Amino acid sequence: MDHSRKEPPAGIGAFGDLDASVELIEQSGSCSVYRVQPEQGEGTLTVYELAPGVTLSFYDFSDIGSMQSYFSLKPNSETLVLDYCREGCLEWNALDGKKFSLGAGDMCIDDRMSLVRPYSFPNGFYRGLSVEFDIDSARASLDALFPSGFPVDLTGLRETFCSPAGSYVFRGDPTLVHIFCEIYSAPEPFREAYFELKVMETLLFLGQRTPDSQPSERPLFSTSQIEKIHAIRDALIADLSKDTTLEELSEHFGFPYTSMQKCFREVYGMPIHAYLRQYRMSQATVLLRESNLTIAEIALRMGYSNPSKFAAAFREAIGMLPSEYRAG
Repeated sequence: MDHSRKEPPAGIGAFGDLDASVELIEQSGSCSVYRVQPEQGEGTLTVYELAPGVTLSFYDFSDIGSMQSYFSLKPNSETLVLDYCREGCLEWNALDGKKFSLGAGDMCIDDRMSLVRPYSFPNGFYRGLSVEFDIDSARASLDALFPSGFPVDLTGLRETFCSPAGSYVFRGDPTLVHIFCEIYSAPEPFREAYFELKVMETLLFLGQRTPDSQPSERPLFSTSQIEKIHAIRDALIADLSKDTTLEELSEHFGFPYTSMQKCFREVYGMPIHAYLRQYRMSQATVLLRESNLTIAEIALRMGYSNPSKFAAAFREAIGMLPSEYRAG
């Protein structure tokens, strides 16, 4: 296999190009798997070409902090992209300077008009999917299935949701969450047909919605508040053996207690204590795999003076005892 080939599938290739950080590692039928290697971290991109002009892409990125887009839009291309976050968090800035964040269960409609921009991943990982439409080709594909015309106009959706900022976020809409969860659990023998049906179901749902019909978005926080939350997170993980109270963090960073908790949850998708517990257990797995420290020593580094309590917390988070994880 020629691993130097970086050409995108025909669906994406109609309106954009992949950059040098993307390497094709496997291709079978309409499915292409790529390795994505930005400056920090790595991930996989699995792309299905469902029909001319319609692609479905799955993302799995780990140990990643930020990256420029791996994709550049071709001149005069008109696109519509649905981005769904399954796990983690994604942040970016819009053309008007507004800061967007996509947390677990959120879906964004984007026109990709400003694609070469930094994306950040506050949790250090991201798992999600995108449905990409090259509008002209996708319209023809949809109309071929519906002789009287597909009832939802892609250009209309783009004009409704993607102006002026270029992005619109649905926050944890239960219908969309249900649809995308079903995409992830698509039965193997009928996977691609199932994908196609779920994409059309999503479009039919969106065709009934307008920005004004959606519940108010979660509270927006200023860039300075979000930067302060990132600093709080860095302070928390700088020394995992230390227990710092939320009151101390609030006072030290000059961030009102209640607002700090709300903003942290918005940025990282979970309460402060839950995030710290998850991070500690994640770091513990690294030490169990890569160090010769005893489990008691690892427990102390993670802020547990009692190894038994550490073992119980580890089993709750990881599903097995630290000794079992190390042995396996």
